[in-house]
Amino acid sequence: MASYSIQTTNRITPNLYIGCAKLARSKFFLDSNNIHGIINVTQNEPIAYPESYDYLRVNIDDEPSEQIQLFFQNVFEFIRRHHNLGHSVLVHCQMGVSRSATLVIAYLMIDGRKTLGEAFLQVKSARPQIDPNEGFIRQLRDLERSLFHQTMTLERISYQDTSIDESPRIVLDRVLVVLQDFTVAFADDASIQTLDMLKEKLLTMMDKVKHNHMTDLVANAICRYLRMFGKDDPFDRQARIGLQKGLSALCTFYSIELIDCIDKFMLTEEWRHLCVDVPLVNQWISDLRNDNVSIDM
Repeated sequence: MASYSIQTTNRITPNLYIGCAKLARSKFFLDSNNIHGIINVTQNEPIAYPESYDYLRVNIDDEPSEQIQLFFQNVFEFIRRHHNLGHSVLVHCQMGVSRSATLVIAYLMIDGRKTLGEAFLQVKSARPQIDPNEGFIRQLRDLERSLFHQTMTLERISYQDTSIDESPRIVLDRVLVVLQDFTVAFADDASIQTLDMLKEKLLTMMDKVKHNHMTDLVANAICRYLRMFGKDDPFDRQARIGLQKGLSALCTFYSIELIDCIDKFMLTEEWRHLCVDVPLVNQWISDLRNDNVSIDM
């Protein structure tokens, strides 16, 4: 008999489950939990038991450029239909980390009018390893704005006490998330108080980053966030200005030049991949270079 640990499957609500592809192949698990509906959020994982269960295929890859928001309403309706029949539903992708987590968060937001932060924490408290990619997070923020007509969530995750010693990789990841919050808030025309709060949090986090990690941090930030800007619309233009201001704040903190960091980044393999994946990136990197703004710290 198969056994599934908390790292393999989690119950988000009494009749909604999230898990990996392996779980969707276990008839024991499916039947034991009254699961009649299965949402397969993969491109390659086959439908295991088409004669026994009702399936919804969400055929996307785990890439920030994928438009997962196009499936939010269909997923909501599929889950609600089964819940109304007294059935449970399993949402799975390959690992139960990004794609399936995004759709479950979206469902909780739509069904219970939860903020992104509330829904994210509900899923993460049940399945700690969830980590929607940055493009999916941006689309969840769009959903939040459509539900509440404003951005309600300023953080992607709940941050731990900054006095706790953490590995350099974890610290850098936390700084990048705060930078994303600042960038999105700036593009949303957030209040001065909100931007000041986020900048203060950004600089508090920066106090834990070693100077010799700064080039990697800036390169990762440029690569991660320029991938988010898939078009040249007003929101993206404002977001790039916000990104530039946030990066300038980081560079000012360490007395280094943003232009120097950009020049080093443009020599990397990541830059070549970014040029292939994002056609407008040369224009955007030029904007970052030419609009270097000093931030009064």
